[in-house]
Amino acid sequence: MDITEFDIMSAKILAGEATQEEIMAFENMLSSDPSLNELFEADKKVWEMSEGLDFNQGDWAGNDWKSVDSKLGLSKNYSRGLLYRRIVSIAASVVLLVGVFAAVKFYLQTDEVHVETAMHRLEVPKGNTSYLVLGDGTEVWLNSGSVFEYPSDFNVDSRNVKLQGEAFFEVAKSGSPFVVDAGDIDLRVLGTSFNVRAFAEEGQIETTLMTGKLQVEGMDAYQIEPFVILPREKIIYAKAGGENNRHRPKITKITYTNDQKLLSQISWKEGLFILEGESLEEIGERIYRTFGLKVVFKDEQIKQFKFTGKVSNAEAETLLKAIGIATGIQYKITGEEILLSIR
Repeated sequence: MDITEFDIMSAKILAGEATQEEIMAFENMLSSDPSLNELFEADKKVWEMSEGLDFNQGDWAGNDWKSVDSKLGLSKNYSRGLLYRRIVSIAASVVLLVGVFAAVKFYLQTDEVHVETAMHRLEVPKGNTSYLVLGDGTEVWLNSGSVFEYPSDFNVDSRNVKLQGEAFFEVAKSGSPFVVDAGDIDLRVLGTSFNVRAFAEEGQIETTLMTGKLQVEGMDAYQIEPFVILPREKIIYAKAGGENNRHRPKITKITYTNDQKLLSQISWKEGLFILEGESLEEIGERIYRTFGLKVVFKDEQIKQFKFTGKVSNAEAETLLKAIGIATGIQYKITGEEILLSIR
């Protein structure tokens, strides 16, 4: 279930936590899309319901939906299933909405509703990184452009998360496994630190293990058995491709004996670009991923120019200046594009 900007803004306004700027932005959102008005009205009904009704009464503890429906006063177009999803979305948007959680509890008690675990969803804007600590003490660093999902009831007994993008995990030790759904593969650990790069639009998934042990699994469809990687190892999982995925995935394993090359895999976490003989074309992809700036090559041959160095990734221009000094290439930033050319 995706938690949208609308869900978060709606919850903030109902909880009285929205700023004046956020209120104005939300009003503009409603006026630009009239279909959102009924969603907001339903959110208000749920909020009011949690304050003014006794959830211990029989009609709330049982399955008498007609009684509940009459209390909500929603239109026939607003289905029970849709209402349930909206309740969960609100509850997942603002953690301390106790009344809304009470409403969710009622819906989970009925037999007619398919139970879904509410998921927190964190999207990292281009040019930013993010850090959070999960309920079990696991630390997660998220790179620019990443999307991370974890259950609202995350605890030591249920440690399953989803990642689209790049993240570094410092997993707290526990008797239960910590599982990262990285799309085509799953990564299972008990207590370890590792980096994962799994952007949906890229043709491969990469994971580098720093400490502990990591099991790679979830490839049953291709009859590929789970396998374990050890510290200083990196696997590159090339996704299946071609018509009907007829080209099987390919797995490559790399072992780093050089500390600098190993640390380059997680340099983004420390606010650095550590580049080891990368081409300008590859660097251009990293610039787009980090800053949201598209690199355009005026001269095709410079795509293969190589660059090695350590540079702060706080600003794109810092990297571009370093590359210009080392290679003689000039750059020009226009809007959201960077033009590279030979002087």
